[in-house]
Amino acid sequence: MSYVTNVMLTHDFLEPPGVRKMLWSTVVAEKQTLRENTAVDADGWGGSKFPEIDLWCGAFNYLDLYDFLAWVKSLPWRYPRAVQVFVQDQEEDMVSVWEIDGGWVLDRREML
Repeated sequence: MSYVTNVMLTHDFLEPPGVRKMLWSTVVAEKQTLRENTAVDADGWGGSKFPEIDLWCGAFNYLDLYDFLAWVKSLPWRYPRAVQVFVQDQEEDMVSVWEIDGGWVLDRREML
């Protein structure tokens, strides 16, 4: 049995390489990491241009979302207000958007 949580994370393209390395190398769940999905050779993008966004993706089984968001918040962001995390659980029909705002992670659905 599984319960999949899909995650996408984006941030300011001016973030230092150290943050990118932490995103790539830190184990998030079950020895899985996020994967950058915007490399020049990345498949899966439409259009006639290469993507101009730093986008990290992962699909995790039984992800503890609050631990994951705490980890995201703990990274040494230079531009934390530009960080957005998009999350959709297996049973959900909507994507929730989380942002680091003033040191807190917020679910935009709570603001509707």
